[in-house]
Amino acid sequence: MGKGRRIAYIALFAALLTGGKAALAWLPNIEVVTLLVIAYSAVFGAKYSLPAVLVFCTAEMAIWGFGSWVILYYIYWSGLACVASLILQAKKHAHIGAVVLAAVGTLLFGALSSFIDAVVVTVSEGSRGLWHWFVLYYVRGISFFAVHLVSNIAVVAVLFKPLCAVLKKLNRSKQTLQ
Repeated sequence: MGKGRRIAYIALFAALLTGGKAALAWLPNIEVVTLLVIAYSAVFGAKYSLPAVLVFCTAEMAIWGFGSWVILYYIYWSGLACVASLILQAKKHAHIGAVVLAAVGTLLFGALSSFIDAVVVTVSEGSRGLWHWFVLYYVRGISFFAVHLVSNIAVVAVLFKPLCAVLKKLNRSKQTLQ
């Protein structure tokens, strides 16, 4: 595939990540970014999903400004794209792996979010230990993390296969258009 087409796909994927996140922003901790990143990675691999994720993270920072969540986004979404590419690409039972990855990844998202916030507070305030702040942030977010976990499992379980089918058609069409 030519570079122009690859860049167009990456731009499309990044736009769908940004638009999908914005469309569901009114629902607390219900999102399609996890589904999209996992599906892009499973069908197209890290060569497409990782740049799309990096553009998405940069666009989010341009839209919402800078905060501790920016560090989280660059680490988490990049990691998810790479891990999903390694685990799911061309696997026979990718659907089950995608649901498990969504669940484990979502649990890690909450922990990593709490940890990064705890590091920022510890560095800026220095008054209490890192683990004190981590526990406070994590406990404070448990209800949000639970909603996030359940919704991501449900969304990926229901939509991963149909989304991958569409992406595979797109992937096949790119090969025939060369």
